Amino acid sequence: MIQYYAKEREIFKDAYDADLTDFELRAVFERLKSHYKFRQYLVFKGTSFRGHCTHWEIRLPHDTSLGLLVHEVAHAIQFKKLHLGDKPKKWHTKRHTSIMRRILKYINEKGEVWISKANLKAEQRIQTVEKQELKAKALVEFKKTPDYKLQVIGKRIKQWETKKKRAESYLKKLLRNKKYWEKRRDKNGRI
Repeated sequence: MIQYYAKEREIFKDAYDADLTDFELRAVFERLKSHYKFRQYLVFKGTSFRGHCTHWEIRLPHDTSLGLLVHEVAHAIQFKKLHLGDKPKKWHTKRHTSIMRRILKYINEKGEVWISKANLKAEQRIQTVEKQELKAKALVEFKKTPDYKLQVIGKRIKQWETKKKRAESYLKKLLRNKKYWEKRRDKNGRI
């Protein structure tokens, strides 16, 4: 097993040297998942150097290399196509290496675009978060001003005036109803 990993790191040195952020890894993973149509989802846990692939998830450490992602995706493809169980002797074979080659070829053709789009989305998210923080700070400062207090009091006055109008109209309706039933009542108190 250890010999296989060493040989794999030697063969795919460029992929193992390419460290990506979680956001970039997720973008590449989603493209691979839609292309190769496997069912596992991606989970980031811890910071250890190991990855793990099961029937339902691929587990990777945070900010890891592209090579480790490709290694685990190759296992996911093995689960799908070869229906292998949890038998380690059948996992790390020449077939696994050839699957990794195919995946890396696909990534090398289109991966830069995916990663640049992922970075753009990450920057947009950061800008959105910064804008939200600025708005929150401005709101906190505004709440300290007398203008805000007057605004709140004005809203409360409007609410109570609305309630007063509603109560008056309901009272009018009840008084009309009372008059109606008083006219209908006869001398004996019957309708």
